[in-house]
Amino acid sequence: MLRTFLLFLLGLGWPLLAFGQFGNPPAGTTPKLVSPEEIDRQISQGQHYDFDISPGGYLVDAKGVVIRNSELREYLRKNGYAKGAYYVLWMGPDSPRPDQLGSTLEALRLSGVTKVAARRKKAPGELPATPVEQPPVPPPAPAAAAKPAPPPPAKPAPTLVRRAGEALPDMAGRPSVLRPGALPAGIRYKFASDDDVVNAADLIAQQLLATTPSGDKFFAPAVLVQTGAWKRFRPSRTHPPKEAFILTNTVTISGKSYKQESCVLRDVDEIAALQEKLKAAIAKDGGGTVRALHTEEMSKWGLFYSAQIEEPVLAIATNGRKHVFIVGFATGGAVLLDDLNNLE
Repeated sequence: MLRTFLLFLLGLGWPLLAFGQFGNPPAGTTPKLVSPEEIDRQISQGQHYDFDISPGGYLVDAKGVVIRNSELREYLRKNGYAKGAYYVLWMGPDSPRPDQLGSTLEALRLSGVTKVAARRKKAPGELPATPVEQPPVPPPAPAAAAKPAPPPPAKPAPTLVRRAGEALPDMAGRPSVLRPGALPAGIRYKFASDDDVVNAADLIAQQLLATTPSGDKFFAPAVLVQTGAWKRFRPSRTHPPKEAFILTNTVTISGKSYKQESCVLRDVDEIAALQEKLKAAIAKDGGGTVRALHTEEMSKWGLFYSAQIEEPVLAIATNGRKHVFIVGFATGGAVLLDDLNNLE
């Protein structure tokens, strides 16, 4: 069954829309930086349920009933809760941190829940923000001669999503090496602007391939290290990552099952270490070339993750042919890393 489990961490110092992938989840997708206002809008427009989180990490309903993880599936079924609604978890001062709720989130996922939003409750005595006093409104200016009406605002550019056999965008603003190959069957490819793709390629060249990098940060404050890259770069088992989510799932391809483990890194030092490890791996294999994904690479990546790929997403093919690193971008830098040759 194809299902994606979404966890929104809002007002808790977790800006990432982190997603654990279960079944055959949408991959090739890039985690996005999502504002609390946008998620609030989505929640307000759809069905949602509110639960407090007890000090022990369990859900507490509006009647004060503590729901043990082993009882959660039956509780939701018996009380008619919709699996596709938003489940809003309110974190109080005594609640565990979101990264300590793994068993509870797993129980929600096994119960069929697909969307969870964690929010912080105001502490007792915490005051709302002080309103800003508005200056007095000046009297209206004398009427002036009528001016012609301004032109209507320009329409936003349409979303460019293409499938196999459909005409691709012009892409005249990017070099040919940054234009993806023919789209394979079953893949949906979402194109970004040429400027965004060229800027992403320049960032890779400056930070990962240059002899003397500029020193700027390459990765965003949170990075999804997918299975191929996580197997290669994960720290020692005796030194597990800090402030991170470990995501596991199993994918079945042609009757064979593949266990996958990926990680969302948030610690500044660990993200910096990941950047250095990535640079070292590229240099050790003779340097690399930044390019778009080839047709067969999109097909393979889609088998392990999903049928949708979103730009800006680029490949770094090392000259010794050991690695094909895949890097995805969003506002703030690179947010996704994988090693296609290490997926098996």
